[in-house]
Amino acid sequence: MKKNLLILLLGVFSIAGLSSFQSVSKKNLHKTEPVLISLGVDGYFGELYFDDATDQFLSGSVMKEIPNSGGAFRVYTINSVGGNLVRSLLSNQISHFEGNIYGTSAGGTLSVTLTLNSGNNAALIAQ
Repeated sequence: MKKNLLILLLGVFSIAGLSSFQSVSKKNLHKTEPVLISLGVDGYFGELYFDDATDQFLSGSVMKEIPNSGGAFRVYTINSVGGNLVRSLLSNQISHFEGNIYGTSAGGTLSVTLTLNSGNNAALIAQ
């Protein structure tokens, strides 16, 4: 139940964030808007932001439920990534991220390294 609620909340926040983007038909298309990568792996859920023009990592965070905490989550800030964005050969549109992400909890006391592939993350494209 908690996992379903978490996925629902993550989806709502992602949609709310994407709704702030203007539609393509209302503006000139600029390759400067961030690409949002949504991920779920090994009990961690989160998002990464990359610059669409340069594929440079901008920011990100993941969270995981703390065992026996009654539903509390620990949030990790992603500090760096090692890998590449994968683009479609036909449309050059980003599909997902392949590689490792590295993060730390508040205060730097805990760290996390996650391996991402096409099965556990995807780009959310604002239209």
